[in-house]
Order: sequence, then structure tokens, then C-alpha cells
Amino acid sequence: MPPKSLKKKKSRRIKTALPIHPQDLHALRSIFESTGGPFGWKVKVNWMTAAPLEEWTGILVDEDTGRVTELWLRANGLTQTVPDALGLLSELQVLDLGENPGLVGPVPAALGNLLHLRVLMLDDCQLDTPLTSSPEPSLRCSNRDEVLALFKSVGGTIMAKVREVIRSSLTTNAQHNSKPHS
Repeated sequence: MPPKSLKKKKSRRIKTALPIHPQDLHALRSIFESTGGPFGWKVKVNWMTAAPLEEWTGILVDEDTGRVTELWLRANGLTQTVPDALGLLSELQVLDLGENPGLVGPVPAALGNLLHLRVLMLDDCQLDTPLTSSPEPSLRCSNRDEVLALFKSVGGTIMAKVREVIRSSLTTNAQHNSKPHS
């Protein structure tokens, strides 16, 4: 579950369950199957059932739209690779896959499609490839300067790319803020 310091908006139960957005369902199914969910996850309450998304372990949804906004799967026994379908969670703001040392391979380039992402935690995983081969930073978040990236045990390539993106964002913001406003 989210650390208390990251809980800014309480997730309330949706009184009337909203239909699950097809993109979110496809992404969650892909994440579950690609990371060993059926046989390896420690906690998977309601995953891949007819229960409303807000009742699935580790998922917080927007109370108005029902879209997935937070995915908390820290230390849950995830293995194998993170699928590209992760990029379909277009309203995702928080992604915590940390402390899953069985996660290996590339961080999907589709992570760059998560424009609302503000917290990214991939610490203590075995992910050690660039976020993208493109020379452009792939974290195109609308609020990049707020992205919190925890990569305690992640390879240097990812950390270098995250630092580049954050540095670029801070430079852009500083230049914008130093201009006289009319």
C-alpha cells in the first residue's frame, strides 16, 4: 500500500461501480500475466475477477472516471518482464513495482506514454536497459519536475536517463520562470 507521505488524495469507494475501461483492463491483464501473477504474486485479491477495480489489490482509481490512477505492487513477488501494455494506463499517476527482484529485462518504452505519471518506483528490480533508444527523453510527463524516481538497485543506464529527463525539465522550468511575465 502507498506510504503515508504519498497519500495526497484519499481513494473513496465508488458508490456505483463504473465499467472498467477496456484499455485499463487489457493493461492490467497483461501486467498480471507477464509478471507471474497467476502463480507467483504474494497478494492478488480480486485480480482478474468481476470485482470493481478499486477492490483489486494495489489499485486506486479515479472516483469520477473509474480509470486506474495508482498501481502499488511493491514487494509482491512479481517476476519476468514488464509488458508494453503498461503504457495503456493513460491516467496512471503512481507506479510502484519496487522490491520485486524477479522483474528483469527492459523497462518498456511505453512508460513514456504515461503523461500524468508523477511517482515512479522501480527500486530493487533487475531492470537495466534504457527507457528508449530515442535521443529524446521518453518520460514526457506533463509535470516531469515532480517525478520521484527511486532506483536504489537499478542499473546506471536507467538512472542516467531519469536524471537527464528531470534535469531537462528543471532547466526548462527555470528558464520559463525567469522570463518576465506580461
